[in-house]
Amino acid sequence: ADEVRDAAADLAPVTPEGLPRRALVESDLRALDLLTADGGGRLAGPEFDPFYATSGGYGYTWFRDEAETSSALLDASRELGLDATEELIDSAAFLCRTQDADGSWPHRVWADSGKIAPGWANARIESADGTGPNDQLDQPASVIAFLAELRRTTDVPADLRGRIDDAIVDGVGFLHETLEADGLPRRCQNCWENALGRFTHAGAAYLRAFAAVARSPIDDDAVRERAAH
Repeated sequence: ADEVRDAAADLAPVTPEGLPRRALVESDLRALDLLTADGGGRLAGPEFDPFYATSGGYGYTWFRDEAETSSALLDASRELGLDATEELIDSAAFLCRTQDADGSWPHRVWADSGKIAPGWANARIESADGTGPNDQLDQPASVIAFLAELRRTTDVPADLRGRIDDAIVDGVGFLHETLEADGLPRRCQNCWENALGRFTHAGAAYLRAFAAVARSPIDDDAVRERAAH
């Protein structure tokens, strides 16, 4: 029993003394740790896989979920004094590895390998011309917002810094390409995955991404200025 306790203590989240609702924060951090694959991506859910082939029947990473979770962890780490740098860097590296050539991200991938997974919002991959409304434009916007905020607030290792900047630049290019003449995102699938249209949520995600890029320290003045504009 002592050995089990020692092993559990080594794996337990480290949080500051006197942290408000400390047990709740530690429970959340344990949940994130259990859902994180070795490659840095997080599972959507740990349901049992009846074919024993993957780490869960819902062993996918949705990029909106990954980015929003990482953004929340980044905010919490700064506000509560949590040491989450390693987890945030792992997530950023995973996002850089899984970006598509056009600067966007696919609908979802397997969390363990980062390879594309079956999905119903991969219109750019499925269609001959790479267009179509069956994609979720808030996903790449959420990723870009996280990466830009991470660059602004965190001492990112030098070997990853350039990769993140390249991902941001390519991602911003994709966002600009998917804007209509009125400055709002084109028709796409909503984040609830049950309708096609032009949604305020997607527009807000773009605004947040552009604002984060405009404030970021990436070494490309033109991209930052265009994002601010």
